[in-house]
Amino acid sequence: MTVGLVFFWPTHPVQADDPKEIDAEIANLTQQEEQLLKDVIGLETAIERNTQELADLNEQLGQAQAEYDKASQDAAEIKKKQEEESRLLNKRAVEMYKDQDVVLLLHLISSVDLTDLLNRANYIRILVDENAQLVEDYKELKEKYESAYKDVEEKRDQIAILRDEV
Repeated sequence: MTVGLVFFWPTHPVQADDPKEIDAEIANLTQQEEQLLKDVIGLETAIERNTQELADLNEQLGQAQAEYDKASQDAAEIKKKQEEESRLLNKRAVEMYKDQDVVLLLHLISSVDLTDLLNRANYIRILVDENAQLVEDYKELKEKYESAYKDVEEKRDQIAILRDEV
């Protein structure tokens, strides 16, 4: 908030012979002096208030910056986990599904008895379930990263707004 004052001082000496005029001029000048003192006090109060507002905004800016840094770090960690999950998922998908039909069929056919066949079928089901879980975990990490990235963008916008206010 910008406040300005214009000071008007008499530029000519009072040329009065009448004591009433002199008393009136003294009273007028005293009143002007009192008003100027009130204006100065008002300006000092406004300066103190604006200084406090600036300190509060700087504190908010610092907090927003800390939150932004934390959100950025969280997003980076999530992104790293997401990339690792993606790499594992891709590797596993290539190994598992490359010649899948033949490998699975050979695995089942090579069973020595019914119990072995059921155990191998169960093993295959477990692998498929684990792969499905990997896909779900990857999707969750991706959603978590997108959410964290959105938080980072919001914090960055808050910081920009606070910097504009400062």
